[in-house]
Amino acid sequence: MTSPATTVWCASYPKSGNTWMRALLAGVTGDGEVKLSHLVGGSGTADQTFILEELGVNPSCLDDADSFALMRESAASAAVRTDGLIFRKTHERFIKDPDAGQGHLLSTPVRAIYITRDPRAVVPSLAWHLSVSQAEAARIMGTKPEGLLESQVGGMLGEDVRALMGRYLLRGARVPLDWGSWSENVNSWLDQTEVPVTLVRYEDLVADPRAELERVVDEIGLPVEEPLLARAVESSSFESLSVQEMLAGFQEAVSPDRPFFRRGEPGAWREELEPAVQETVCREHGPTMARLGYAPE
Repeated sequence: MTSPATTVWCASYPKSGNTWMRALLAGVTGDGEVKLSHLVGGSGTADQTFILEELGVNPSCLDDADSFALMRESAASAAVRTDGLIFRKTHERFIKDPDAGQGHLLSTPVRAIYITRDPRAVVPSLAWHLSVSQAEAARIMGTKPEGLLESQVGGMLGEDVRALMGRYLLRGARVPLDWGSWSENVNSWLDQTEVPVTLVRYEDLVADPRAELERVVDEIGLPVEEPLLARAVESSSFESLSVQEMLAGFQEAVSPDRPFFRRGEPGAWREELEPAVQETVCREHGPTMARLGYAPE
């Protein structure tokens, strides 16, 4: 077991299993029962509502630079006054320099859990989430940080994607989203040396969620008894979370007519992914896929 941090980033490219990991962590930090309305890490790097909650400052009065600074201050404030770990979600590539973006280095000890998923499985899931074609989803996944940022202000992406960004803004994410390309997102977290990272492959989590969760909590310094692990895994199953969303909705779903929990099957991309899109993904992300054990087919 490593020395515990005070803040643990739950990091991933979108649609890679971040929500499931946060559900599992909610289970082991509570009584084992998981509710979609009470997941850990709800305040991410781009969520200005965290400023209002922690510091009492109205984020609508702030420009981006002030927002970046106050989000770091609010995160540090929460970490100092909280007994135990604070989990925070991020889909942004790793950023060390706060002047270049939100910044993932804080004034308090930090660790990270990075969840990755075969990009061939991410494409159809992202396409569903954004209401775009698979080709458009693959293009977004191949977009460098500067391209993604420009797309939000210059309309380089389609109308649907720009509308999506607008919905993110309404939910509090008022600062620019900086996912980067899928490969850049992955490599930025795995190649940096400032923050210790526990790597979790979505496919391994599906194959043996109990063992993977046990490994994660051990590496982040969170003691958990075996019965609690078992309850958290059972309560966080895909079926359980899907039923909860069906009955009560889920605030992280972009649209109520598009369920957030869609299939969740690691190999489903073999049935869904268009051949031309698969070629594009393997061509653009081949080296990173190989690094993670995602062999081209």
